[in-house]
Amino acid sequence: MAPSRGEPVVLSYALYGNAKSQECMLNNALQFTVAPLVVHLSYGTDRGFRKTLLRHPRVLLNNHSLHVQRLTPGVLSAHLSNLDACEAAGICGDDSHLVLCAGNQMWIRPGIEAWVRERSVSFCSDKNCADLPCEDGLASGRCLARARSLSWPVDDAAPATPLATSMRAVTASGNDSAIAADPWIEMFVKRMRARAPNDAWRSAPLAFDTHEGSFYPVPLLREFRSRALAGSDFKRAMDGFQSKHSRCPCCDLYGVDATKVCQGTRGDCYATGGSCAFEELLLPTYLWQRHPRLLQRASPPAVLRIWAKKSFAMTRTGAAVVGGASSAKVQDAIRELVGTLRGDAATWPHIFALKIPHMLCGHASLVLYESPAPPPPSPGRPPSIFG
Repeated sequence: MAPSRGEPVVLSYALYGNAKSQECMLNNALQFTVAPLVVHLSYGTDRGFRKTLLRHPRVLLNNHSLHVQRLTPGVLSAHLSNLDACEAAGICGDDSHLVLCAGNQMWIRPGIEAWVRERSVSFCSDKNCADLPCEDGLASGRCLARARSLSWPVDDAAPATPLATSMRAVTASGNDSAIAADPWIEMFVKRMRARAPNDAWRSAPLAFDTHEGSFYPVPLLREFRSRALAGSDFKRAMDGFQSKHSRCPCCDLYGVDATKVCQGTRGDCYATGGSCAFEELLLPTYLWQRHPRLLQRASPPAVLRIWAKKSFAMTRTGAAVVGGASSAKVQDAIRELVGTLRGDAATWPHIFALKIPHMLCGHASLVLYESPAPPPPSPGRPPSIFG
């Protein structure tokens, strides 16, 4: 039997939490993309929401429901489960690419499918390639100025940008010193540095890249799963989280005494920090170590992550105030950022979506739906999942 070639690009969603937020995210994806979506809904999601998803022709609902939480191995488990579902349905094949999508990202323009086919794989030697810190307030106007440092060449013939020059030099040299010095993933670095090289992993170089908007060829994901993940201590931690639902799912892996470090905390215990975010560590590290030749044409992930203040206040009239700015000002700031990114694709050809803090999703959806980008070429814009 001939191998399945599959769809060129497939979007993988691992969703959990508020059903209305999930509805918003998926309708936004259907508005700005033409690729099929394979959707994993975390354990316990409302059954009515599942039935609604099944009615849309572009959505493949993963029948498995795993436990998914931020800073746990559940995120990688969910995307790999989506890969299984996608391949079983014949949607993912040898020529396919899987784009990992977050539950709070908002697409701002069409074209992700063509970009992924052209670049084949995403990578950044430093997670800051896709980060836009706006801790001084989204409406301050400084975010837009910072965004210009994240520009990228529109194609191979275009002049290199400072970010592209720096990233390609670092990846070619194998210098992971910036990653190794990041205290957020200190436990992962120490464990990898101490291990003996084998057929799956080496002690260096190590990568830490954002998973939102990252994309990989399906054959590479298959190889990663069978060669590097199967039988590993990382895979045991992933399976353990699904069976035990531990508050600190990576404490055993990194030799941390959960009874001590989590004592007195309520809810989840993130004692291992970013070292448990396997989707941002294992995949890019494997890519850098085993397929470095692919990185010279790679681009950063297609989602720009916005980091804004988390402080909320309410006026006497009940209007939300975010980071010291009124709702109207926040929407104006998002509108300006989206408009600039859309209007200057030559500067940011690789950015197709924004990861918006959950507290701002409502503001972003209002902005995007009031002035949507032109739809991608298709027989017609697909209807909303919810009619």
